[in-house]
Amino acid sequence: MPLPASRLPGPRPVYTDGVSGLSDNCGTCAQQYPYALPRCPICHKSVCEECAVRMGGSTFCGTQCAHSFFSGGDEDISETDAAKYEDGE
Repeated sequence: MPLPASRLPGPRPVYTDGVSGLSDNCGTCAQQYPYALPRCPICHKSVCEECAVRMGGSTFCGTQCAHSFFSGGDEDISETDAAKYEDGE
């Protein structure tokens, strides 16, 4: 009967690989903090309290990400495309 992976000799795989650790760097000012920072929902950069832009209850790395979150950026449907959807084409 083979041994379970937890009892095999050698280094164990990292359980939290890809998950932010206890320390984090701000994506705007590059300062290191001893705790995980919130992430911008648009560009996914870590952002500290001093650099954060708050809009609509969310935290962003800058005004450009905040405005594109609420205005939609390039995801707007043109009027001709909207007319096609309304007509059922």
